[in-house]
Amino acid sequence: MKRLAICAICRNEKPYLLEWLAFYRLAGFADIYIYDNVSDDGTSEMLAALDALGHIRRIFFPRREKIPPQRDAYNHFLENHAYRHDYVLVVDLDEFLFVHDTAGIQGLIARAEAKHGEVAAIAFPWQMFGSDGAERMEPGLVIERFRKTAPQPDTTVKTLFNPAHTYNFRTHISNALDGVYLTSALKPYKFDPKMPIRMLTPDAGEAVIHHYYTKSREEWGRKIRMARVNRAQDQKRRESKFEETAHFDLVNDAALPFIAPVKAGIAQLGADLRAFEDRVTPDVIRIVGVDPTRLFGTLTYHGPAPRLPMVRIVADDAAEYLVAAQPTQRAGVHVFTLRRKWKPKMRMVTLSVVGAATSVRVDLDSQPPLVPEANDRHSLNSVLGD
Repeated sequence: MKRLAICAICRNEKPYLLEWLAFYRLAGFADIYIYDNVSDDGTSEMLAALDALGHIRRIFFPRREKIPPQRDAYNHFLENHAYRHDYVLVVDLDEFLFVHDTAGIQGLIARAEAKHGEVAAIAFPWQMFGSDGAERMEPGLVIERFRKTAPQPDTTVKTLFNPAHTYNFRTHISNALDGVYLTSALKPYKFDPKMPIRMLTPDAGEAVIHHYYTKSREEWGRKIRMARVNRAQDQKRRESKFEETAHFDLVNDAALPFIAPVKAGIAQLGADLRAFEDRVTPDVIRIVGVDPTRLFGTLTYHGPAPRLPMVRIVADDAAEYLVAAQPTQRAGVHVFTLRRKWKPKMRMVTLSVVGAATSVRVDLDSQPPLVPEANDRHSLNSVLGD
């Protein structure tokens, strides 16, 4: 069996995350790496919890000025993690790989290698899905709600690459030193020389990426207001793009067999998250004081408290620090601290406990200064203001 992984980057995808994760676990991808592009809708907190539970590998990955975060993340993965795997599929959270082979992706890879030997990559075309007439976000899975698709596959592809042959990744396609680059029809990939991410002619082959690009009109409206992760600047999507896919009327039922098992996977992931959240979420999380070199904060638990909850401190959406909150002699009170000295200047911090579903934002400039005791030292009394 090949060691398979997923690499993705996401921002503000909380309503869709568990479905996508359950789908790819079901599809046979044991290792899922998600680059956290700093969300403000609870996605970052969910990713941190899933990482702590061992369901994914999360990498904190804020935007860097004038650098496209998507390609930046993929090449960070290529340099730091890809070597652990035989093949890696690079997809977004609105993309789902459907393989016609009953043996799934492992079977497709086996046949590709049997036919061509050293396989550098396999390109899967998009199968574009439209709104299915939906105006609002309704209950149900994405793969369940949207069934109407374009009459033929798109020419744009996404790629499963072999790290042993790959030296660069370019959002949709990889650059290979050797080996053969295939289509999902297991033929050599012939691309448009002006746009290498596109096939010369559309061919569904033996696997396609279902691309649920717009979803409902409500969801599309939310999407176009968000920054695009594949551009250095926060560009906005055009409203007209929705209308380009709204006319699709060909019903595609390929996802139907996956609906029940994906829902079961979501239920298990949700149960794991809720149990973790119940165990670690404090009644109060706050900063109790700052000085030029350090900040102190507390977690207060009115009921049973975990032994060493981990606190995420995100400074100005640009740097993340994980610190343990230590129990104190005060019942239900844990203290955490972060050294500010020798770190980039921080003003606005986002605090959360790993496993908790919510966070709080704190302006450090508005916090009370710490008053040390003798010899410029702090004690529990001085930190808590007693």
